[in-house]
Amino acid sequence: MWRTLLAVDRDLLRDAGALAAASSLVGVSFGALAVAAGVGAPVAIGMSLLVFAGGAQFLAVGVLAAGGP
Repeated sequence: MWRTLLAVDRDLLRDAGALAAASSLVGVSFGALAVAAGVGAPVAIGMSLLVFAGGAQFLAVGVLAAGGP
């Protein structure tokens, strides 16, 4: 019984790995953009935890970099 509960499907691992790789690339690019715009690391990390739309994060950093409020 435990063997079937703990067995993980190879397709599931492949899909989870692909999702993790894509999310990591977006996160690294957002972090680099935020640092280049002068946004502090705690703010960038907080935005990543609280803002659930990746495009909104990039837009907010772009507005801040352009001198917006």
